[in-house]
This record gives sequence, structure tokens and C-alpha cells, in this order.
Amino acid sequence: MPPVTTKKPACALDDPEDKILAQMEDAERKAWEALGGYKFWMFGYHAGRWINYNNLLAQKQPNPFKDTVHLARTKLENRESKAA
Repeated sequence: MPPVTTKKPACALDDPEDKILAQMEDAERKAWEALGGYKFWMFGYHAGRWINYNNLLAQKQPNPFKDTVHLARTKLENRESKAA
């Protein structure tokens, strides 16, 4: 009888970059959940996680929060122009 070998199946998360991308997906989902629940502090935490993970990648991903930042800047400019 041939010896039994236990070969670990290839897992998609064996690649460090895949692990980072999985963590980025988790961070983005949790950030949007937090924002949707008026948990602004937690939104910032998870959005910051996404940014930090993105900095680890060789090729950066587009920021999913870019439109949100643009909206905030536009609202701030509108408020400042009304005050002037």
C-alpha cells in the first residue's frame, strides 16, 4: 500500500496580496456598514484600515471613499460660501 501523503490544497489566501485584498474587502464593507448606522467613528477606523492595506499593495486600488470625500468637501465649500 502506498504511503498516504497529505498535501495541503492550494488556497487563494496563500498569496500575501490576496490576504491584503481580502482584508481590504472586509474593511470597506465594515466602513459602509458603520456609515449607514451613523457610527462615524467606526467608519473612519475601517476606512483608515482600507487605506493602510492599500499602501501595502504593489499596485494601488482606486479609493472607494473618494466620492464620499468629494461630497464632504463640496458641502463644506457650500457652507463657507453662504457664510461669506
